[in-house]
Amino acid sequence: MIALYSIISALITSVGRVAFGVESALSSKYTTFSLYLIIAIIHLLPIVFSHIYSQKNYRKSQVWLYKITVAIAITGLMILHYGSFTYSVKEIKYSYQLRMEGKTCLSFINIIENKSCVQENILASYDYVKDLANKLNYLGMLKPNLVTSNNIEAIATKKQKDKNYGSLDGIIPLNSWYFVNGWAFLPERNEPADAIILTYKKEGRRKKEEGRRHPPLPPFERGEEEGKRKKWMETQTPTNEEGRRKKWMETQTPTNYKHSVDGGVSNPKEKDDWIIFDVLMSAQTQRENLVQLFNNPAYLNAGWEQTISGKLLPKGKWKIAAWAFDARSGKAYKLDTNHQITKNGSGVGE
Repeated sequence: MIALYSIISALITSVGRVAFGVESALSSKYTTFSLYLIIAIIHLLPIVFSHIYSQKNYRKSQVWLYKITVAIAITGLMILHYGSFTYSVKEIKYSYQLRMEGKTCLSFINIIENKSCVQENILASYDYVKDLANKLNYLGMLKPNLVTSNNIEAIATKKQKDKNYGSLDGIIPLNSWYFVNGWAFLPERNEPADAIILTYKKEGRRKKEEGRRHPPLPPFERGEEEGKRKKWMETQTPTNEEGRRKKWMETQTPTNYKHSVDGGVSNPKEKDDWIIFDVLMSAQTQRENLVQLFNNPAYLNAGWEQTISGKLLPKGKWKIAAWAFDARSGKAYKLDTNHQITKNGSGVGE
């Protein structure tokens, strides 16, 4: 009955999916009932052989004929099963990659609008997915949470010293586009990164601001200033300073950013952080040199390259950095090597 169920199910599926082509007929979801046929054959073989040997009047030639027939049938099934198994393993890996891509574009749905990725890997209605994802995220039902800020610090993770996550090899201007390439790997998972996050920040901004806030003193004034400061510090005690600071803090209005007295910045716009401007998916390329370098075949698809629009970057001089993204944990790891670019008003620049 089990074998009959498997055969009938296969016939019904074949007839019902003729109009959809071979791709639909070979879908992995239909392999579930084919397993029942293998299980049934394994249990039927001992029953068939015991029946043959139990007969009193049987010829040796008939027994050998039965054995040869069964052997040929088993061999044929094993060959077909091996072909189906290898095909299914490839499909599982491909399906896993698509799931990670879908998980990545869902994580950045509030930062980067990638409708094609959502529609192909999750659901056809982009607006519905975005609304539902934000509601689930608000209820704490999405793990990892959605990325809600274009500041990479929200998901950046400190790298371990003994692990290499990759590098941004180059960024080449092409008219109004940029060609970027490199390699990215997740040592914890022994897999290539699920996506590449591209970020920028202003070149030399912090040094300029610090120079404006604290202009250098002439040598004779600097000596007098340090002497006054040292003399004043000797008259202060830690308890007095701590009490004054605590009393001052109680008079301040709570804000979403640190005050300069706490080592932060007085204006959140002045904070010099990496800003996300693009997330690259389906950008993997084969790099055999990485396999030889690390002696690990998992590095074969760790390479990545893609062409991005220059419109994603504002005008000015920028530092560009790339990050390896882990869709499972929602964390980003900075890749080695930053690159400097200049974008002018009419095009990309240099």
